[in-house]
Amino acid sequence: MRVFERDYQHLRAEVADTHIVATQLLVRDGALGWSCTCGEADGRLCWHPVATALATWLDEAPADEGYD
Repeated sequence: MRVFERDYQHLRAEVADTHIVATQLLVRDGALGWSCTCGEADGRLCWHPVATALATWLDEAPADEGYD
């Protein structure tokens, strides 16, 4: 995964699948928007933006504080 832009309202990246796809998630007026060049989404949220969001979130997740 290659992240081009990441802030609190926009995440834009490339994801390696069987080929490279461009994906983004954004928040505008409190609503979630997304796009992906995979062609699999057909107007629905596919796994590429979701995986990108999870991977970047995990990169910034706080250290384990001993929760069980």
